[in-house]
Amino acid sequence: FELKYLKVQHLFSPMNIGPIFLKLFNIKFTLALHSNLPWIYFSKMPGNYLKNLLTKLLMEISVRICDRLIVNSEFAKNEIVKLLNIDEKKVFTIYLGIDQKFLDEKENELYLKNFEYKDYVISVLSCVRYHNIINLLKGFKLLQNENRVDLKFIFVLQILDKKYFDEINKFINKNFQKNEIIFLHNLDNSFLVNLYKNAKFYIFSSYCEVFGLTSLEAMSQGCPVIISNKSALTEINSDAVEYFDPDNENEIKNSMYKVLFDVNYRNKIIEKSQDHYKKFSWKKTVFETLRVLDY
Repeated sequence: FELKYLKVQHLFSPMNIGPIFLKLFNIKFTLALHSNLPWIYFSKMPGNYLKNLLTKLLMEISVRICDRLIVNSEFAKNEIVKLLNIDEKKVFTIYLGIDQKFLDEKENELYLKNFEYKDYVISVLSCVRYHNIINLLKGFKLLQNENRVDLKFIFVLQILDKKYFDEINKFINKNFQKNEIIFLHNLDNSFLVNLYKNAKFYIFSSYCEVFGLTSLEAMSQGCPVIISNKSALTEINSDAVEYFDPDNENEIKNSMYKVLFDVNYRNKIIEKSQDHYKKFSWKKTVFETLRVLDY
């Protein structure tokens, strides 16, 4: 009613859900969808079952009633068109962009206190089951056992699934020494610049992504990237990274070993990544979004 009172003719909703009665008021509706998770891995969604069910329902109604749908990758487009049997002509792919803080040439002076910026690997992710953290730790343990590497594993982590986090901690307590695995919570992402820059590699093990920004952020700081070969991650990262099967802990271990010890290969993917990440900018995202909205 407020939209009608304000004489709004076209609503853009940027985060998965929009008002579901817009058709009754003859208001055009463009929706940006940033996750296909509810239709792919509903059981792995964090939080309350009923809340997740309601979220899925509202997302699906929003997708079906919108006039135009913006998604973050061709993979996401093909997946949602097939899953919900919607008209692909109303779906538009627009890539996301890298934040300016990762692109500034000016030296970033934000360093964590009491943290030594050497001999570590890093992953930046949410604590959710579809991010496959325990398998990642299993691969890292194999690397330690077989190659006697002396590295810390840093997780910059947002805890969305407390039960899964407890399972992760039990696994760590059973398999690792104190301070081999370090969790950094609620970290201002400005600190990520130097964490990426000084890491041996960045690794991400998700099953279900429609884009995935953190790998591009790591590339921008010259950090080699190792990443899951699932969902949209191969489309977004192209040939500028090392891929692995997230279900195969030996493959995770082998990818880590390759990037750590094959210097020529490591330099090769770093060199490719320096051209690749520059393809993604918020300026381009905004321009393409405005073009979709102006119809």
